[in-house]
Amino acid sequence: YYDSDGKNTGYTCYNADGSINCIESEVYDKFDKLIYSNYEFYNEDGTVQSQHNINYNADENTLTVDSYANDKFSGSFVDVFDEKGNLLNEKYYDIDGTVTFEYIYDYYEDGTLKSSRQYGYDTAYIDYDEYGHMTYEEYFDSEGNTTTYRDYQNTYLYDFQELLHHSPLP
Repeated sequence: YYDSDGKNTGYTCYNADGSINCIESEVYDKFDKLIYSNYEFYNEDGTVQSQHNINYNADENTLTVDSYANDKFSGSFVDVFDEKGNLLNEKYYDIDGTVTFEYIYDYYEDGTLKSSRQYGYDTAYIDYDEYGHMTYEEYFDSEGNTTTYRDYQNTYLYDFQELLHHSPLP
């Protein structure tokens, strides 16, 4: 599909038999920024199997996705970005609006991921060094007990003579 300016605003996917598999459509603002997308996926009988409505809000740096299965709301998620486009926060909501998962991200000044935190069924803390290497990860069960712990701060390197060297990550 194309708008009056010739901009592609969507497409239709077809199955081998010619029936519609999916339809995607997009809406742009007057500054040519994408503000809305809609994805529909179809059953063999032509009914909508699932639908995803995606709203982009440039003023608030958010992306919201509302999902539907067989014409019933099935949940949503909201992503929040910083002014550099880094993902700061993701929240997943169930059909009642209750937060089921949340991910929080922190970055170094250059945009390299510094840490990520996951809250929900399991909790996870993951840290990275300034080079983007994972330095630490810890997972917790619903009672807050550590289930997995890994410290990647040190590594063992072999040189070309196969001598063992112990050093922190570069």
